[in-house]
Amino acid sequence: MHRPQHISANSSALQGNDGHGRYVFLPGSRGRAKKISERFSDLSVLTNSRGHDIYLGKLEGDNAAIDVAAVSSGMGVGSLEIIVSELIMLGAKRFIRVGTSGSLQPDVIKVPSTVIATAAVRDEDVSRLYSPIEVPAVSSPEFIVCLQQAALKLGYGESVYLGPVHSKAALYARELQSGPLAHQHREYMELLSQLGILVTEMETSALFILGQYYNKKIRPLSRLFGECDSDSVLMGSILAVVGDELPFSRDQQAIDQAIDQAIAIAIEGVKLHANTISD
Repeated sequence: MHRPQHISANSSALQGNDGHGRYVFLPGSRGRAKKISERFSDLSVLTNSRGHDIYLGKLEGDNAAIDVAAVSSGMGVGSLEIIVSELIMLGAKRFIRVGTSGSLQPDVIKVPSTVIATAAVRDEDVSRLYSPIEVPAVSSPEFIVCLQQAALKLGYGESVYLGPVHSKAALYARELQSGPLAHQHREYMELLSQLGILVTEMETSALFILGQYYNKKIRPLSRLFGECDSDSVLMGSILAVVGDELPFSRDQQAIDQAIDQAIAIAIEGVKLHANTISD
């Protein structure tokens, strides 16, 4: 692979956790990356002219400190593909997207809910450059388990949902039905809702397909966690719901609550996963 061109880091920055590599939190926004980093100790920042600053630090684990990082993936699958690919080049292996989304089930899933993505509809072209569309984009089961346990441990069981999400390439055309194909986009989004897709967002499908490509480990359930997991590339996604009847809620306090909840679950999920591989 080529030398990273879009992030300001070297391989030593992504090392840690006894060879497992740092856990990387991947929000879309630069501001959310900084917000996540406020939960870290021993914080340092690798600044970047493109805005993809990498925040390095530690979380307090049950057995030892956990090496972590946070960096913005940017908006959309094209930007995410670049940032994640370059982080993988440098040795990162564990990624959790901490994003925002709009509800496709607004009668049930409302702001400020949170969704743990189990799989993603591949309504974008980037992941098709890695695999045929028939290949499903699915989360690493380890992170589904840990994020679910984290949500329950933190008392968020009534406001967190688990299931498939929709990843799109175009916000204004596909979700907001702008342009001459608006009627087709409206029918498509209504179909997703009827099929039980929970929310719509813009990055998760490509993240999952990248994980499936780079992760060469196939393990039985008995070895899903543990030291043999050190070379696995794992991907997860947790999404704050910031829109329901309206694409974007006008209640900023509720939006902030959803984002804070998603961050808290992601951090607790990392702690739980780190504890399982160090036990």
